[in-house]
Amino acid sequence: VGSGVNVSGTISSSSDDDWYYIDVTSPGNINISVAIGSSADLDWFLYHESNLSSWVARGYTVNNPEAGSYNATATGRYYLWVDGYNGATSGYTLSVSGGLAKFTNSGPEKSDRIIPEVFSLGQNYPNPFNPTTSIQVAVPEKALVTLEIYDITGRKIQTLLNDEQEPGVYTVSWDGTNQFGEKVSSGIYFYRMAAGKFIQTRRMMLLK
Repeated sequence: VGSGVNVSGTISSSSDDDWYYIDVTSPGNINISVAIGSSADLDWFLYHESNLSSWVARGYTVNNPEAGSYNATATGRYYLWVDGYNGATSGYTLSVSGGLAKFTNSGPEKSDRIIPEVFSLGQNYPNPFNPTTSIQVAVPEKALVTLEIYDITGRKIQTLLNDEQEPGVYTVSWDGTNQFGEKVSSGIYFYRMAAGKFIQTRRMMLLK
């Protein structure tokens, strides 16, 4: 695609997000800008293929456009995630430059699926949050995956995922409700992912 590309996209609902991948063949800056078509707050996160549970760069302020640059010392494939903060929706124009070898939309409707190398559980975003947060899970092989929420006493209050999943990276939202649909109180909560022999737990905070 040369040295730069511009694409248009839309985050149409609180459960909607967009993924892109960027192939980088030589070290250098990756320049990213998301111009938002409304007053909504859209954010982006950049990941390297070696670790899909931790971002290497992000644009998460209330600026329009959301712009940033990352010095890509590692070559290979980078994944860019565009999402609405607290369920925000809007159209946007994404601009990426910096000597890209390839730039492709890799959303779920595309044939190019994001296949991670290992199971991983990402830190929820936003954190602290109110009322909704997003959690990413990476599944390298077909497996039964569970994602559960626990309160600080260790009591399970919600099951977000309990299904056999194909390989891929998934974003799961939690709206701060328990298994009965009731809003839970402010405080610290834990979310736990289990898939085969893989088990990981992370902490998050709900503020009201």
